[in-house]
Amino acid sequence: MLNRRQIRVKIMQALYGFLQTENDNLAAGERSLLQSFERIYDLYLLQFALLAEVHRSALLEREDSRKKFLPTEEDRMESTPFTRNCVFTWIDESEKLHNLLNKRKLSWANHPDAGDKLFKKIRSLESYKAYIHSGDNSVEKDTEFMIRLCRTLLSEEEFLLNIYDDENIHWNDDIDFVVLWLSKSLEQSTAEKGLRIFNLYKDEEEDKKFAVDIFRDTILNEAGYEEYIREFARNWETERIAFLDMLLMKMAVSELLSQPGIPVKVTLNEYIELSKMFSTAKSNVFINGILDKIVQKLKSENKLQKTGRGLIEN
Repeated sequence: MLNRRQIRVKIMQALYGFLQTENDNLAAGERSLLQSFERIYDLYLLQFALLAEVHRSALLEREDSRKKFLPTEEDRMESTPFTRNCVFTWIDESEKLHNLLNKRKLSWANHPDAGDKLFKKIRSLESYKAYIHSGDNSVEKDTEFMIRLCRTLLSEEEFLLNIYDDENIHWNDDIDFVVLWLSKSLEQSTAEKGLRIFNLYKDEEEDKKFAVDIFRDTILNEAGYEEYIREFARNWETERIAFLDMLLMKMAVSELLSQPGIPVKVTLNEYIELSKMFSTAKSNVFINGILDKIVQKLKSENKLQKTGRGLIEN
């Protein structure tokens, strides 16, 4: 489920592409922004499909192991706690997941060896060996082990990162968020209810409106917002300010002025965090200083019209 920070990241990426290419088709830019939300959901669903591929590889490995001329005790095991892991059962039995994958035409068919590669990596882990010999086949142990695997492998394995990069230029930025999303899905899955698949939006209408409003407002009022920044960046030539830093400050001003229900501190904190994530080491200090001054000016001009829980002093 998209949160507001991730939505802001997608707005930033969409604006970056739109402004760098000097695009003038605002409607097409908005459609592209909303499509980026769908693509991050595709990446989320594909992680479940990848786990299903890993399961198939694990089952085939069991068959091959038992055929060895001199099988070990482990080779003789018809199944293991890993092949019986409840998460694989939940994935296999989830009608919602399979409907979504089919509807969106999502699969690993173009990367048929991905499941094999990932399972070989899993088999090499000491934690895997400890798990299959632990004797603990509880749902809690199964989900704990799978969550740990997802968090340590899905966003770090180089061959997966290469696949993500080939499929979508933003997926390598998205994967950490998606793995967190996936982990929460597994934590909230149960034997009684099966696999928990989150919806893309918490409130689709509200989230889309928030995204499109800031995207459109930042573009339409870009020159005016830049004037605010110029006023308080007198010791800097505007052309020397990093493009991304300038963009984040313009977005912040847009949000301050166009989103009356969002507290000032929330907006400032969010854009400072985005600068830490995507910009240079010292950008957050610079951006924080400029935005603080802009807020004071907007207050003095009575332009910060906050309502409800977004009152100006909050």
